[in-house]
Amino acid sequence: MTDVLLFLFSSIVCYLVAGIVHELGHIFAGVFQGFKFYLLVVGPFGLKRNENDKIVFYIESNTAYWGGVGGTFPPNEDPDNFDKFAKVLLFGPLTSIIFGLLMLPLAIITDMLFFGLLCAMPIGMGVVSLIPLKTGAFYSDGGRWMRMRNEPTRRVELALWNIVQRAGLDQKYMDMDIDIDDVDVLINDKDQSTKYMGHYFLYLHYKDRNDLVKAEQQKDLLQELSSKVSKQISMVYPVEE
Repeated sequence: MTDVLLFLFSSIVCYLVAGIVHELGHIFAGVFQGFKFYLLVVGPFGLKRNENDKIVFYIESNTAYWGGVGGTFPPNEDPDNFDKFAKVLLFGPLTSIIFGLLMLPLAIITDMLFFGLLCAMPIGMGVVSLIPLKTGAFYSDGGRWMRMRNEPTRRVELALWNIVQRAGLDQKYMDMDIDIDDVDVLINDKDQSTKYMGHYFLYLHYKDRNDLVKAEQQKDLLQELSSKVSKQISMVYPVEE
């Protein structure tokens, strides 16, 4: 029983460490290129930049983020930001793999389970993240990077990036902050999750403008789409009841 408990404890600790390392890779790549730290979540624990521009610790209640999120944000709108973000995507998996390889000598020398897990988990996380695939509602880091390199998915990823970049950290979606053409790209995409995000941004856009009739129309469309998308996406992009 003691061995089982030790294995479970070591697995949890190593998973959290591997997750932190992976997300810090994304964050360091962003900060190095001039982006500003915004969010770090691993499990229920998080750090975020609040409305007073202070970094604070908090407990994340939305379980959709517990798998790990590392976010940086450009201080201003720039066409080069899109390509910088592509590098941010790759640096998370690469940091995971490098960290795991650095733990390999310790795992061999000590022959300890803890260091063995601390070697295997980051490497596994990094390799899987580089594989172009879709997990639930979202694409892996490698999947998004591939989508950003090739048409027509590059156009979709660019539209999504433009919306998030223009809305800013305060998430304002009024006329001066959002390009409806970008929203249309998302809404007209064949992927249901992308379609959902397009209608979600349009819902926020009308809600911010206090156009409650059009906001309610978008809300109805989101409710229809909710049965066609992963539950994860409706958790990340929730609509008020």
